[in-house]
Amino acid sequence: MARFGDSDLAIFFTDQGVAVVFGGATAKGLLDEPEELDKMGMQASGVVGVKKILSIPFNAFTPMPEPKQAITVDGGSYTVVTKTAPGDGRIFEYGLKLA
Repeated sequence: MARFGDSDLAIFFTDQGVAVVFGGATAKGLLDEPEELDKMGMQASGVVGVKKILSIPFNAFTPMPEPKQAITVDGGSYTVVTKTAPGDGRIFEYGLKLA
């Protein structure tokens, strides 16, 4: 099985990625369009919300964006709401809301 390193991450973002601007620097990221979230769990009166998810390599920016910071994605202005690093931590996922 082929092994991938940090330098291979760019391959996954180049073809289908969108421009992400943070702190004056630009990188490529994958933007997942709105996804329904049930904010009340399994309760019958659950509130459904919408959140965009941005995925970028862990080394796309120095420093990396943190919650409550402004970020521009594909020309749109957003605020970072959440930051997670699932799996091996090489790709960060950010929950975004319109600024």
